[in-house]
Amino acid sequence: MRTPKRKMDWAGLTCITIKSMKNGLQIIPEGTVCRIGENKRGLTLETEKCRCCGVQVFIKCVHESSVRLIDSEENERTLKENEAKSGKSGYWNYKMH
Repeated sequence: MRTPKRKMDWAGLTCITIKSMKNGLQIIPEGTVCRIGENKRGLTLETEKCRCCGVQVFIKCVHESSVRLIDSEENERTLKENEAKSGKSGYWNYKMH
């Protein structure tokens, strides 16, 4: 799967963590499947709720190099929708004089 150029295009995609990560209270291990939320200073990872206790972990300001996108049709569709919302496909469209 191709990697989005802008952080805002990562929102809604599904990924796998390449290394373990922690916020102030919780730790998610390497290989955890997460959904990417919106954040301007990095990625926000959201895990699925635990089936037994219902806990869901959010980790903010994650760098793109810490995750690997899952190659799926749903991710491709979400990425195309994100790019269409802004009218750009990754780089600014401007003319150089």
